[in-house]
Amino acid sequence: MTTRKNTKPAENLRRLWEEKKQDGTTQIQAAKKLGWTQGAFSQYLNNITELNPLAVLKLANFFGVPPEHIDPSIKTLLTGKCVDTEQFHTAVRNLQSRYKIPSEDGDLLNVYRQLRKISN
Repeated sequence: MTTRKNTKPAENLRRLWEEKKQDGTTQIQAAKKLGWTQGAFSQYLNNITELNPLAVLKLANFFGVPPEHIDPSIKTLLTGKCVDTEQFHTAVRNLQSRYKIPSEDGDLLNVYRQLRKISN
C-alpha cells in the first residue's frame, strides 16, 4: 500500500517561488541562501522530496512569510495545537528578548537552534 504525499505545501512553495523569481532570483541563488544545493531546492519545488518542518521554517524565513503559508499544518506540528500566528511570532520575539538572542539571528530556525543550545 502506497501513501500519498501531501501536495499542498509543494503547491504553496511553487506559488511563492513563481512570485520570487520575478525579481530575477535563480534556484542556485535561493539554494545558496538556504544552505542547500540547487538540486535539493528543485526537489522540494517539484514535490520529489516532501517538505519537513525545518525546511518549511527555512523557506518561510527566505520568502518572508509565516510558515503556515507554505504548510498549513505547521502550527500543529510545532506546537501540538493550533495557535494564532501572530501570537506565535510574538512568543518567538519574547523568547529572543528573554534569552538575548541577537536580532540578526531572529528567524525562527535560528531562534529554535539557540533555544536548544540554552536548554541543553
